[in-house]
Amino acid sequence: MKETVWDKYWKKQQEIKLENITRTLALLKDFEDYHLNAVFLDLFLPTLSFAKRNADNNKIIADFVLAYGFRLPFSDETFDIVWNEGVNEHFEGEQRQKIFDEMARVCVTGGKMIVIAPNALNLPYRITKKILELRNQWIYGFEKTYTIFEQKRRMRNAGITPSKSSGAQIIISLLTFLELIHSEASPKKKENVKTLEQTTSRSKIKRLLEVIMKIDEHLEVVFGTLLGKDIGIKGGKRC
Repeated sequence: MKETVWDKYWKKQQEIKLENITRTLALLKDFEDYHLNAVFLDLFLPTLSFAKRNADNNKIIADFVLAYGFRLPFSDETFDIVWNEGVNEHFEGEQRQKIFDEMARVCVTGGKMIVIAPNALNLPYRITKKILELRNQWIYGFEKTYTIFEQKRRMRNAGITPSKSSGAQIIISLLTFLELIHSEASPKKKENVKTLEQTTSRSKIKRLLEVIMKIDEHLEVVFGTLLGKDIGIKGGKRC
């Protein structure tokens, strides 16, 4: 990732960089009746600071730890649930397995581990990424996507038995790709082309999105784990 691209993006739209930790905060809010003891970890202080403010604003109680994912500052078997999303795909070589191993180390025996990562079998996503890289607009740095088969294999190697998998955004990833192709084909006319939001009422857009999401949900039941943009796998730590 080129630093100048990241710096420009960070100043303009910080919240997207923090989407993973923000999503987790939202999930924690949904399960607040369970009184979970949550710990958020990140390598970057701005990310943790943003998450802390967000948590405070939503009255969410959690701990925030600045640390490196390959050297988690916790004892073995500390957590009942270990979760990450959009992290493991940013490593290669030995680190690709080590990140799974370290997550499994801090998970209690009988506990759960959940990993969500982009799917290597989702071609619209991969082509979209390549186009953005060629445009110098890709802001997420190195990324090597996973197949469901590799994810499961690395979980097993770490002592985790996969028990459930799911995939999401089959149609959404295709629409994102088509939108990018359209903008690539007519860059000079871009300023003269009205967006969908400008030409369609919000109620119609909402209904359209609801239909798309419903179709996506049905497709995910059958094809999600193979063709979804993101693949999530849950597993249990073996005794």
